[in-house]
Amino acid sequence: QEFIGSMTNVVTNPDLAISDPVKVTVKGADVTGVEIIPKPLAAISGRVALEPSNLPECKNKRRPLFSETMVLLAQDRKEAQNDPFAALRMFTSISTTDKDGAFTMKNIRRGAYSLMPQFFARYWYLKSISIGSQTPTKQTSATRDVARNWLPLKAGERVTGLTVTLSEGAGSVRGQVTVAEDSKLEPGFFVFLVPAERDKVDDPFRYFVGPVADDNSFSLANLPPGRYSLLAQKPQAEV
Repeated sequence: QEFIGSMTNVVTNPDLAISDPVKVTVKGADVTGVEIIPKPLAAISGRVALEPSNLPECKNKRRPLFSETMVLLAQDRKEAQNDPFAALRMFTSISTTDKDGAFTMKNIRRGAYSLMPQFFARYWYLKSISIGSQTPTKQTSATRDVARNWLPLKAGERVTGLTVTLSEGAGSVRGQVTVAEDSKLEPGFFVFLVPAERDKVDDPFRYFVGPVADDNSFSLANLPPGRYSLLAQKPQAEV
């Protein structure tokens, strides 16, 4: 994935239109009849919703602040490599988050994306990212989970009604990777946390990864309640 989007606390950008790149070959003569047609870019709007807990353990814990929240837009790496305007979205896909948690990401080229919110509250975790009505009626469709798959965007498309839900009650895991007394852990190791509960295997928010520090320690935070399996491994280089 390649991260290309949006942060809070910045000035709202105007709507832009960009044409697709046109390949032109010049061989000792003028080239005429080239058409460059600007196309409107897509946009995503939604809000961050906070779901507090009534558990005694969560009482008086710090809540996430919308002023500290970011929503990052991740594009499929293969698409980003073939997109000459991928770097441009570092500036155009930027939005502000208002006091109610609403956000808008503008000027997004067509493609498939996923959203990755970031926030700063130790006892909260990302619960869901969805589009649609929580209480379906004849005029509205049921909530659609957009976290399990890429979110496809067409040129000029306006995606609205997206809800990022943060829930209270997160946990954390801290520890150390041990090796034989006469051995040393190779650099580049990571700790992977995966769901041990069978009904949570398809939940993308139950998978975590963190680096192993020089002193062999590791730390993973903002974990949803549940049972997990822990694995330390050095990822293989991509071919």
